[in-house]
Amino acid sequence: MTDDGIKIQSGSLRRAASDLHRAGESLDKEWKSFQAQAKDLKYGSTDMVGSLIGASYEAVISWAHTSYDSAVKAFVSFGKAVDVMAARYDGAENAGVAAAKRVGEDL
Repeated sequence: MTDDGIKIQSGSLRRAASDLHRAGESLDKEWKSFQAQAKDLKYGSTDMVGSLIGASYEAVISWAHTSYDSAVKAFVSFGKAVDVMAARYDGAENAGVAAAKRVGEDL
């Protein structure tokens, strides 16, 4: 437990890390599915209006790709960071227990 009363449980951190990773994978899968559908939408290039709509549409899809790709990477990265946090907490906890045992043995 920390000084401000927050109880840290590495198992909960690991589950959260896994959930974040799965959220990133799910978002990536859904985005790729949407992209495939979006590519099927065709705007006519036979007139000026169709050409403008098509160019605008492609620009929006490109911007959305950048945004979704960034979000996917962030979810996965946050998941890895939370998993590292859990491992470090376990390491510190185990080191503290081992040190207490050594002190107890010396008494």
